[in-house]
Amino acid sequence: ITSWSADKLFSNISHLFSLGFESVHIEPASGSKGKVFIRTASHLESLKKQLDEMADHFLSCIQEKKYWGYHNLIRYLKVLNVNGKALFSCGAGRGYVCIGVDGDIFPCHRFVGNQKFKMGNVVSDFYEPGVEKYLTEEIGISARDSCKSCWARYLCGGDCYAAAEEINNDIKIPDQAKCELNKHLIDLSLMLYSQIPKAEKAEIEKIFGLPQPKKREENPQPAENTEAPQVQPQIEHYDVSVDRR
Repeated sequence: ITSWSADKLFSNISHLFSLGFESVHIEPASGSKGKVFIRTASHLESLKKQLDEMADHFLSCIQEKKYWGYHNLIRYLKVLNVNGKALFSCGAGRGYVCIGVDGDIFPCHRFVGNQKFKMGNVVSDFYEPGVEKYLTEEIGISARDSCKSCWARYLCGGDCYAAAEEINNDIKIPDQAKCELNKHLIDLSLMLYSQIPKAEKAEIEKIFGLPQPKKREENPQPAENTEAPQVQPQIEHYDVSVDRR
């Protein structure tokens, strides 16, 4: 999505579906400078209105029990359906890496060339575990001051690390424009999820490929001669990331 297409999102996505695509995920083009990027309040408002229109259409599809593959909304419905927690926004440097043309290893394709986040080199058989340790232990959603008090943190996961580094020169400070859009999308997803009739929930789960929540054992029996186990909320750590490889 660019500043020039912010008011055309619904029509553009509808066109992609008309071409035969079954699932579509679209993100705003991001960068610190340039007229093409979504940076101004007017751009954000235009895009929010488009997202509202898409959520209305998505709701009609739920009511008609018809699949509509706008993944930006479906990803959050998946997390909501399993009572999940997104502790990270993606698997960069933890679940996948990117290899540059010279063999250098980076957390993802957007970090390629940024020596600050070089993890090693496949040619020289060099590996620096410090970057992986940093990405695994120090930038989770609970460790980011700008995120840990946000109401949407466990659904969002903190957004793109590379965009944070590019725009704010700090991997721990997310792009505020994207934060605003993410919270709007999550708000719409909560509305949609609340509209799923309980009697039809299993059918809707199947239509939209929502993961099944784990079933709890009712009235669990304590083991003999032991204290009764405490029933804890079943929370899954769910990765909401999109594989952009």
